[in-house]
Amino acid sequence: MKKNLPAVTVLIGLSINGFSRFGVVHNPFSFENVAESVTYFGSGEHGAFRVPFNIKMTSEETLQREIKYLQPFNHEEEPAEDFTIRVAASLQHFSETMKSIIEQLKPVEIVRLGGAGNKCNNLAIGVVDCYCHPSPGLKFWDLCAPESIVKGMGGYATDLALNRLTYHVGADPNIKGLILAKNPPLHRTI
Repeated sequence: MKKNLPAVTVLIGLSINGFSRFGVVHNPFSFENVAESVTYFGSGEHGAFRVPFNIKMTSEETLQREIKYLQPFNHEEEPAEDFTIRVAASLQHFSETMKSIIEQLKPVEIVRLGGAGNKCNNLAIGVVDCYCHPSPGLKFWDLCAPESIVKGMGGYATDLALNRLTYHVGADPNIKGLILAKNPPLHRTI
């Protein structure tokens, strides 16, 4: 089981008619190098993108940055029988019960990461294959933005009852657990 440092993220999500439509997730710094930051943004309709930043960049360098399009996951690729599922799991809110639930996915590698946005960013760049949170506790504001980015990659998200995530105004903001995978076949396997 890998254990990583917590992450600080800024999340901006847009939902329309209760569904996530566009998201921005910004990591203002990394713990390895506080001068570097990265912003991810995307939507199901337009894909997902990544923009790096370094505090030492000049104004000209900042304007010349290249926005990197993130290649979508293969939407139809079935996981191989011996495929080890790399699961992003909570860094701060992790228990033996959560661990035993996730380990039912054998073979599995648990990657402990801080922040819902950071977990989804790591899914978008292929560090992990899915994000599972097998208990209540996540809120609308944790997932609206990052879900949009992962949908832009071809990912698929539901709560533990396999209901699509919704973000209706005035509804209960608590999400009843989470299964977010890089594509529908992997989601079905989980």
